[in-house]
Amino acid sequence: RRSHEAEEHLHKAIELDPEVSIYHLDLGNLYLKGGLKSRALPYFTQALELDPASDAARKAVEAAGGTASPQEEPKDQGGVFNKMFKDGKKP
Repeated sequence: RRSHEAEEHLHKAIELDPEVSIYHLDLGNLYLKGGLKSRALPYFTQALELDPASDAARKAVEAAGGTASPQEEPKDQGGVFNKMFKDGKKP
């Protein structure tokens, strides 16, 4: 019962804020603990796509039978701060 409630809450969290990698990672871990590797893998893969520097997501992908690509540089997240100080230059 508790794992079902956790699953529902994590799905809701992902629905509300799909860019938070830890939600995907946690849901994948829930499935993995239940022996559902094939169900866990897409969530681990998404967590790694959202946070390419995450060792936890990389290890989780491999634990679920997937292949983690070599670590990539995090994607430019944009934002006002990054645009203002891109390349160390002030506007």
